[in-house]
Amino acid sequence: MNHGLLLALGLVLAALLPGCAPVTAARSGGGGPLLIIGGGLDDDIRPVYERLLKLASAHGPPRLAIATAATEPGYDERSELAGKTEALRAWAPSLPVEIIQRETSTMDTVAAIDRATGILFTGGSQARITGRYRPAGRDTAELLAMGRLLDRGGV
Repeated sequence: MNHGLLLALGLVLAALLPGCAPVTAARSGGGGPLLIIGGGLDDDIRPVYERLLKLASAHGPPRLAIATAATEPGYDERSELAGKTEALRAWAPSLPVEIIQRETSTMDTVAAIDRATGILFTGGSQARITGRYRPAGRDTAELLAMGRLLDRGGV
């Protein structure tokens, strides 16, 4: 991968989610890639889903977690989750997908991330992501699990 592009993506993430920067800085080694897409990821954008699946399968069969932390409260998460799951399975029909909703317990969220080779956040507000996984600037067990996912080469 182009190291300049990877650095640029890292800087974008640092700008969007400044609360996560200390975890990234604390990680050692190369870690996994970040695939950042903005402006709404439609369910039919094949190159993005293919790239995500390729990155998630770099060290073996892919297993993805889909997290809805960014989704607006009151929004029908089921349709969003169904669309993302169908889009992923269009190119990987037997892909194991785990769903992490706002109501998912910390223990279940950590377990799902620890089993995953990649995590996909549904659309919405990045502030909701940091509010759930790094409230008041504190690292959570879920955020630390995301760091482990990257450390083992996940996306």
